[in-house]
Amino acid sequence: SEMCIRDSNEPDWKTNQWRVENCRLMGLPDLKTEHPYVQKKIINWIKKIIKHYSIDGLRIDTYPEVPKWFWKKFTQAADVFSIGEVFDDRIDFIKGYIGAENSVLNYPLFFNIRDAFTGKMNFTDLSANIANLFNSFGNDINYMGTFIDNHDNKRFLNLTYCPLCLQGAFTFSLFFPGIPIFYYGDEQLFNGGDDPYCREELWPHMQVNSPTFLRVKKLIEIRKAHKIWQFPYIEVHASEHSFAFMRGNVLLVFSFSMTAQKLEFRVHYPENATLHEISSKTETLKVLNHMVNITLPGNGTKVYIPSQKLTQPNIRPVSYTHLRAHETREDLVCRLLLEKKKHN
Repeated sequence: SEMCIRDSNEPDWKTNQWRVENCRLMGLPDLKTEHPYVQKKIINWIKKIIKHYSIDGLRIDTYPEVPKWFWKKFTQAADVFSIGEVFDDRIDFIKGYIGAENSVLNYPLFFNIRDAFTGKMNFTDLSANIANLFNSFGNDINYMGTFIDNHDNKRFLNLTYCPLCLQGAFTFSLFFPGIPIFYYGDEQLFNGGDDPYCREELWPHMQVNSPTFLRVKKLIEIRKAHKIWQFPYIEVHASEHSFAFMRGNVLLVFSFSMTAQKLEFRVHYPENATLHEISSKTETLKVLNHMVNITLPGNGTKVYIPSQKLTQPNIRPVSYTHLRAHETREDLVCRLLLEKKKHN
């Protein structure tokens, strides 16, 4: 049949799945994966390079451009973890690709984080959208890729040059359930526009002592030291301009407001526990009546950990559900039982 080419100017650029899978993307060559010879060559190739280079995971680009049945064959042959790029904000569409591979990039979260930390969305709406993500993706959300920047989109700082907002966005992404992907150059405050301007050269500008670089390094150290992936996401506060959640014994608090805010909310720490902010030698919080009081600067992000070692909460991720603001773990169990009874 006659070759067809699709580009982003078409009105059904994303929604005409036949054209997505069968037409050339922006004129790039397109292999006919329906042909047994092509299938055999690609399958043998992936097996060979994985064995030769001891590859333990794959990131697959432009996933929807190839039929799902082929990706299922491909990933089974590869026999390593795979994560695919489904560049789309339609949750149901993205869900359809989990299973043909192990995981996908969490593009719906990407758009939500960007909107929340550039002022297009308030944190109350973010809370509702996150609940929808948990309900939609279930436990698979723990294996999806979280990110705020990549090579296909203008950088966060190109949308709004607010380094404090960027810090909030990448902190959120690093501690949210999933597999964090940190795009080089964000730690150097790169602010390139659309592709290819978001692919700046790194090495002439690499500063390992800059405040943002050191902040990212510290956050990764905290993430590893507290093994936050072993603990569920617990939302403890959500208002129009502020937000907070916990992972294990790590408390993360965010602001999108030009002015300082005084916050008070319930946390899941032992009574009288003392917390300290990771970037301060003097700032501490005392847990009283299971509440904390925090003064948050404009567009500020704070990360608190216990001053003394506490027994880690004896909890594991529960199905697809996360704790809602001000909800105790006992409340969660009751709510899950009621929801299960209702569905049965």
